[in-house]
Amino acid sequence: MDFKKMLKESANMQRPFIVSYINYLKSHITCVKTAHSWLVNNCKELFEKEFVTEKGLQKVNAKDLEINIANHDVSKYEIEEFVPYALYFYVSKEEYKREFDRAWNHHQKRNKHHWQYWILRQDDGPDILIEMPLEYVFEMVCDWFAFSFKKGNLFEILKWYDQEKDKIQLNEMTRKVVEDILECIKNKLDEDPAIYSNYIAKTFSPNDIEPFGLVELDEVLLAEYDAKHPKDMRDNAQITENKVEK
Repeated sequence: MDFKKMLKESANMQRPFIVSYINYLKSHITCVKTAHSWLVNNCKELFEKEFVTEKGLQKVNAKDLEINIANHDVSKYEIEEFVPYALYFYVSKEEYKREFDRAWNHHQKRNKHHWQYWILRQDDGPDILIEMPLEYVFEMVCDWFAFSFKKGNLFEILKWYDQEKDKIQLNEMTRKVVEDILECIKNKLDEDPAIYSNYIAKTFSPNDIEPFGLVELDEVLLAEYDAKHPKDMRDNAQITENKVEK
């Protein structure tokens, strides 16, 4: 990561905004990991299930999925994404809309857990919806599920998908896998309310928000920033919280 370039690009962003966005990233990644842990512990049958795919019956590769989850959204620490995201959500959505759109497009094209990655735009003819490998389908659902943990309502993912499913373009087989996972989540939450309450309590424990290996990036970035900006400049910013959902 080119921190000097990032600092130059973030000239309009004071330290509190950087800290706030870093904290958001840590929180989101924690919730994605918690969502994955919830699936592993409560939907064990999904990891034994043979899903119908274009290549035949297949099980999700649990090891590959763990690797995906461990590296989830790391590209958001790259210069092309970090600065536009932080400026857009913590400084001004109106002023930095164009920069954010480029960053969001970059994120989609770098991260295979986004369904947009798997759309083939043809020069002549309709879009082709490519089947997503199972490991990325599971990661995508964990990404969606993370916001349920953040909001304190694990049923939120079910409501959200019902509202958004017509906008989400998925290969037919991929959609079936997604809906099988969501059905398992719903069934488990309906069957055992304790599963719901226990994970909500865990998610919002102060000790649960961990950097998961990203702390080194945070420390270097903030140290570089502090060296360049006088303390009095850093202490004058007023933070306006915005909702980050991408």
